[in-house]
Amino acid sequence: MRTSQISLFALCIITLLSCQKDEVAQPNYNFIKVDSINWKYLIDKEKHSAPSSIGGTAYFQYVGNKLSKRLGGYKNIITGGGYSGFYTTEIYDTVEFHNSNTITIITKDNLNGMDVYPRKREITLKNEIIVKKITFDENNPDTIYYYYDSQNRLTKTEQFFKISIITKNYLFDSNNNLQKISTVKKAKDDGFVYYVAEELFGGYDNKVNPLSGQTLWQDLLYRTLSKNNFTTYTYSEGTNFETISWTLIYDNNGNVDYSK
Repeated sequence: MRTSQISLFALCIITLLSCQKDEVAQPNYNFIKVDSINWKYLIDKEKHSAPSSIGGTAYFQYVGNKLSKRLGGYKNIITGGGYSGFYTTEIYDTVEFHNSNTITIITKDNLNGMDVYPRKREITLKNEIIVKKITFDENNPDTIYYYYDSQNRLTKTEQFFKISIITKNYLFDSNNNLQKISTVKKAKDDGFVYYVAEELFGGYDNKVNPLSGQTLWQDLLYRTLSKNNFTTYTYSEGTNFETISWTLIYDNNGNVDYSK
């Protein structure tokens, strides 16, 4: 066999082995995989200096099995009477996997003449589990750290701002269903308590939760944490009180259809 032929054969073998190695090395993030989720099931109580709004169904796009984009966003508009806005799929989040440990989300749009805040978020994973998220904001960026128990259930999050810390503790029952989240916001310097909040979850069915796993968006987080599906939610913070209930829709196989 000629030298050039040997070299070409060796190059093909190396390339084949490299591809096989890359395929084996691909991490299994255990991210939920759905085509769409109706807005009525979304809950967002995560605090940011540039808050997001929930106003419509979220649609998800994939390249192969890898999440690439979430379609749907809310555009706030200042009017003479205050704020108004609209929800459109022309606003979307791009998802970039830089390596096995870092993911970046950036909000973009296809709207002519309307600038949408990019809301860049950088997510860090360890052992294929989300452990850190930075939400970038020129005025007040924040960083959230995520803590888990031996069963990989989320037990606590700590959100650090320039002058304050928001700590959330997550309580599960024996069926691995989220029961309560206790929240306290304190000043960094003297520990002054800004507020205390409590969130309660109930009315669980006995069906497997199709959203169980991991998510990159805070408005989906609560839905992903439990084994089954909750139908009641209560939020209390001082004199502020909110309660929501849902009638879940099931498909022919008995699974919850969160797109409806």
